[in-house]
Amino acid sequence: MFRLVRSMLPAAKTGFSMAAFARSAGPKSRKTFLNTRTHKLSPELSAVCGGKKSLTRTAVTKQVWGYIKKNDLQKSSDKRVVVCDAKLKKVMGGKEIGMFRIGKAIQPHILGAVKSSKKM
Repeated sequence: MFRLVRSMLPAAKTGFSMAAFARSAGPKSRKTFLNTRTHKLSPELSAVCGGKKSLTRTAVTKQVWGYIKKNDLQKSSDKRVVVCDAKLKKVMGGKEIGMFRIGKAIQPHILGAVKSSKKM
């Protein structure tokens, strides 16, 4: 394995170090990803998220899971299944949902991005 790594490095020079090699690549540009932007929420999802009108996608997921745990909505025999109450039924669309399908069920309730005044 080490032979392969060494063959990928540039030819050895006097005073060559891995730190110098890493610095020579230059700084990487950072992109703004969708999950860091703030989005408007539908009234149904806003009710589940504590009345907040806009949140990031990750914050929405945390709020929904907080609501599920606070109201003890996970099935006792299989914690991967969420049993929806009245508020959650409006968002999820059914009386039960699997934990891996929550993101897909939330998606239609996350509306357009909120425009921020500061530039990134």
